[in-house]
Amino acid sequence: PGMSGARASRRLKPADLVRRFETGERVPFYLLYGEEDYERDRAAAWLAARLEPAVGRDFNLDMLRAPDTSPRAVLETYNTYPLMAPHRLVVLRECEQLSADACRELEALVERPMDSSVLVAVGGKIDLRRRLFQRLAAVGWAVEFATPYADRLPQWIRNQARRAGAAIEPAAADTLALLVGRNLRELAAEIDKAMTFVGPGGTITTQVVRSLAGADGQTN
Repeated sequence: PGMSGARASRRLKPADLVRRFETGERVPFYLLYGEEDYERDRAAAWLAARLEPAVGRDFNLDMLRAPDTSPRAVLETYNTYPLMAPHRLVVLRECEQLSADACRELEALVERPMDSSVLVAVGGKIDLRRRLFQRLAAVGWAVEFATPYADRLPQWIRNQARRAGAAIEPAAADTLALLVGRNLRELAAEIDKAMTFVGPGGTITTQVVRSLAGADGQTN
């Protein structure tokens, strides 16, 4: 794939990743990191679905877990030419579990990038002082996924409900944020539960939220 965005910087917000990708910019490396795992995993799946080869997917898409894969195996996979496809996609998850020695060994991957391979590295709380992650961010894009502050939660809930095809009252979003807190994965699950409860075309109200989430939630 073309690397028209390879010279552009570097540290992006999640919304910037989508916007720039959809304008056609591409880079050889994507580093998705941060402690907020719901949006991070969602973005990784979104990115992989758009980067995976249209043909020969079984031969040219590798999903690896850092704890289960040696650095040498990652390098060998990345350096393998694609089969009957323009590029190979390698997704390396749980990068926060890479040791310092493993990171040093994997630096060769960034120093000698393959034109025919794309790497998506996904991790939680990583040490950005390590040269591997610094180089991934310098040559590619690094996107941090942080848990939103409490005052941003109602807006996220409204966006998530709209994204899921539901309507939610503003007061209901405020109540859900209060009852569930800042765990976006749990919030998304509560929205799905409320959608099932109100049915197609229904509206999630404060009463619905209190009846479904109030029993298990925590209030301040």
